[in-house]
Amino acid sequence: MQAAKRISLILAILLGAAGAAGDVTDPTPYDYERSPAPGRERGTYMAAATGLLGPDCFFSFIGTAKLLPNPNGTGGWHCAKGGIEVSGPGPFCALKPLLEATPFVVGGTYTYNGDGTLCESLAVIGGPLDGRQVPFHTYVDPNGKWVWVTMQDIAYGCDAPAPAPGSTSAGPGFRIGAAGDDPPGSGALPCTNP
Repeated sequence: MQAAKRISLILAILLGAAGAAGDVTDPTPYDYERSPAPGRERGTYMAAATGLLGPDCFFSFIGTAKLLPNPNGTGGWHCAKGGIEVSGPGPFCALKPLLEATPFVVGGTYTYNGDGTLCESLAVIGGPLDGRQVPFHTYVDPNGKWVWVTMQDIAYGCDAPAPAPGSTSAGPGFRIGAAGDDPPGSGALPCTNP
């Protein structure tokens, strides 16, 4: 009888351990074993981001972003346009009336890292922050349905210039259209403000 109880106890422990192992969650944004092929990011995305615009100036951005792979397969072009709202006592927040009154546009190039991320070298186009560098390190969903844009380096750094001191940003983009060029079919992505 004791042997049967011991066997039952051992089986219960083993089954419990197997069940516990099945409950482990992979916290990464996507399956690194299935990184997307270059070009999967082509399209138009809803874009949202929050962060700091220099010290003590919080911002939120809502708009759209277009990503257009280049023909040689090394990367492409990114253009995001939308509205920005700022709050806080920091120096850039003193520009609140100007920043919130004009479209906020960033554009530039990106390169593939070969692991499903992009290194982006963007800059603000027009407005009071014209020319300010905005580097991003971006995750791309294996199916191209979403992107996650961040100023944080992901496991390694990008060659783009470092963000301005005190600046941070991160946010999602969800694919809303297949056309990455403007106008669709042109093979070009002009990024102007307005």
